[in-house]
Amino acid sequence: MKRLILSLAFVLCCLMAMQAENPGLKIFAHRGCWSKTPEGVFIIPENSPAAVREARRNGYLGIECDVRYTKDRKMVVLHDSKLNRTARRSSDYSKLDKPVRLADLTFEELRRDYVLESADSTLRTPVPTLEEILLECKKQGMIPMLHSSVEESYELAQKMFRNRWICFTTSYDNLLKVREYSDCVILLSIKGGTAAETIEKLQKIGGKCGISSMNYNLYTESFCRAITDAGYEVQASIFPTEEEAKALKNGITYILTDHRLYTRKEKRRLR
Repeated sequence: MKRLILSLAFVLCCLMAMQAENPGLKIFAHRGCWSKTPEGVFIIPENSPAAVREARRNGYLGIECDVRYTKDRKMVVLHDSKLNRTARRSSDYSKLDKPVRLADLTFEELRRDYVLESADSTLRTPVPTLEEILLECKKQGMIPMLHSSVEESYELAQKMFRNRWICFTTSYDNLLKVREYSDCVILLSIKGGTAAETIEKLQKIGGKCGISSMNYNLYTESFCRAITDAGYEVQASIFPTEEEAKALKNGITYILTDHRLYTRKEKRRLR
């Protein structure tokens, strides 16, 4: 526990340093502020109301969350298509020894038979609905970033937050549809392409928009400058620590980062 507290304090100091050096930088917590024990067991589960509250306590502007459908098309927040990595059986808290696909479960089965993994028994809650996560964001004053291709999820976010939410997806067509009824920030997830090609796509989306990528090799100083000079946002998505630091120097405007325990090697790189 002492190691966890010290590591979380270090993460907070890093966030404060990022903000001080880049006053316009907007920092979002990847799947909320989740944490694990040194043995790899979740303490605060990712994509949970508790992770939203922890993000608020640690000074993030908002959280990113992943939206999926159950078999009967109820929107829930879960990153993986299977429950095995993040959930346990609710009856005896045993591990899932066989693959359990979310798409094979009705909402009733999901909520009745499974809970999120946590070393803290009070946080062994069911997989949350999207509405539950959005309500917690609203309560905590957090901006939700929906990493989702579920069109219905955009409509719910717009209804609950008006334009104070972020649409984040690889689906260009979905982003164009969102822009028809929302002035929210839109981030197009890309893998590559030139700055000119990227700007052309963003011009078609219009309004407050930008890009996000996990390809840290794409984010050279010239690329970032071309996008931001054109008036668009550039988000670094969960880059390795060393590449995250480079992206900050190269002029990104948004950062989606993991709130986790840093290794000693990573801590030295961040200093």
